[in-house]
Amino acid sequence: MLTMKNCLKYLFFVASLLFSSVVASQNLLTKSAAVEQAFGQNLSVRLARNAVQIAENNTSVFNTGQLPTVSANAGVDLDEGGSRFDYNDGSSLKANGATSLSSSASLGVNYLIYDGKARALNIERLRESKATADLELRQSMEFTALQLLNSYYQVAQLTENVALQKEALEVSRQRLERTRYQYEYGQGIRLNVLNAEVDLQRDSVNLLNLEAQLENARRSLNALIGRPADTQFDIDTTVVYGQGLSLDAILEQALQNNVQLLLAEQDLLLSEYDLRLAETTNRPRISANATYAYALKDNDTKSTIDWQNTRGLNLGLSLRWDLFDGGIRRTRMANSRVLINNQQLLKDQLLLDLERDVRNAWQNYQTALFVLATERRNLATARLNFERSQDQFRLGQIISVEFRQAQLNLLAAATNLSIAKYNAKRFELELLQLSGGLLVAEF
Repeated sequence: MLTMKNCLKYLFFVASLLFSSVVASQNLLTKSAAVEQAFGQNLSVRLARNAVQIAENNTSVFNTGQLPTVSANAGVDLDEGGSRFDYNDGSSLKANGATSLSSSASLGVNYLIYDGKARALNIERLRESKATADLELRQSMEFTALQLLNSYYQVAQLTENVALQKEALEVSRQRLERTRYQYEYGQGIRLNVLNAEVDLQRDSVNLLNLEAQLENARRSLNALIGRPADTQFDIDTTVVYGQGLSLDAILEQALQNNVQLLLAEQDLLLSEYDLRLAETTNRPRISANATYAYALKDNDTKSTIDWQNTRGLNLGLSLRWDLFDGGIRRTRMANSRVLINNQQLLKDQLLLDLERDVRNAWQNYQTALFVLATERRNLATARLNFERSQDQFRLGQIISVEFRQAQLNLLAAATNLSIAKYNAKRFELELLQLSGGLLVAEF
């Protein structure tokens, strides 16, 4: 019969479970949330995003020479002195202690009308530099995501290993308790108890080491996200593998979307722009300028000219053509052509390396999936062997050492499955990164 006290205990127990579930869900760090936080807080990504902003600013109309330059000048001079004028008729005029005040101001406008199309080419080059900065940001985000996910799966793997070791520790504790009972009732020997104590201590040390590794991995993950190292969180150990992946499709995607290949193409394009810009130095430059000037000079009464005022507008058109500069331009263009050739060679080498890396990653991925399936079967066998050994140990049909071996076999099988589980996912992430699809994939 349920009493009021029992009902209250039951309600308190249910409330505790619900509260624990809510707290755990609040502290759960999913893979997508970790990546999103890293993109907003990781320092490398933030630096790359600032570089994109600088490249965007450089494409502004205020940085491409499309607008004229305007300058203003003004000045005031005070002159104290004297002067003497001798005339042909023998007379002379002296002005001692004469003071004059001069002031002037001017406003000038200059505009480059023609520069051999260098301005237009520079605008195009700056836009391509912006595209390069965007690709470098994407490269930084891909590297950060890959590094972070590998760290995330390391935490998940260690979390599973800690849980497995705790289970092994509990089995060892039960084994020690049973061997002590057997020894006390004369059904066992002291050696079995000692062996069980040694195994329990070893499992305890292994658990401490795994927990230390887990905490270190947690701190590393927090650092990659860009938040305090002691931030607490729970991990999601669920792993979902991609469906419908094929080597031909990944190779095709890699040739179209691999970020390193796209950056190599941008470097080649920028080198071609550098050559075209160097060629524009062989052409003339035409500039226009306009200046409005005003000047006022107020002389002492002893001077011949008492007051002087000048003003006016000056318009000009100038042409400059550097016909020969000692061969500097010729050398610069020759070096630009060599650089273009180098960039093409680097791209060709990158294509070869990319195909090799994709094929290697695919082979590793397929091997990892096969190992994963094998380890699942091994775990099922090891678990069945352990359960039977446990029953026989309880009935006294096998000795403690044999039961321990079955326990170690189960622990090794479970650990190997965990390793295979996350290795397969890591190779899949590498394939996605090579194909340029990492940032749009589901983790």
